[in-house]
Amino acid sequence: MADSANSSGEDRQRIEQEFLERMQQELLRLSVQDHLSGVLQSLPSIAFQRMGLSEQTRADRDLEQTRIAIDAFRALVDVLAGSLPRDQVAMYRSTLAQMQMAYVGAIDQQKEETAGEPAPPAAESEPEAASEPESESEPEAESEPESESE
Repeated sequence: MADSANSSGEDRQRIEQEFLERMQQELLRLSVQDHLSGVLQSLPSIAFQRMGLSEQTRADRDLEQTRIAIDAFRALVDVLAGSLPRDQVAMYRSTLAQMQMAYVGAIDQQKEETAGEPAPPAAESEPEAASEPESESEPEAESEPESESE
């Protein structure tokens, strides 16, 4: 019985190793641009989950992780802007603005919950959103308007 359990464990390790090797080969086939585009597509989902704006995601709230995701998204858009079609860059910039506005709403919601007051819907806090994430991130704040015109 011990031999079959050991054999099963060795088989699992071999399968995992083969899987990892295939994944590494696949990653090497991707261009850096394609890989970064994939990361760009996943960051908004992670950011919105970490904002914890709904009852279902409230337990996942981590506004520091949200800020990092937004800053990374902004940086990647800036890096890729010259090599992507303009409409795709515009879509990413729109997504960035939505993330920033929702982030401000999440900050407001957390402040109100901490103060013991009921939190308003996030949409009420959105108009001032574009400047909030940048206030916590020094280098990017002044480059935003210039990159918008690309």
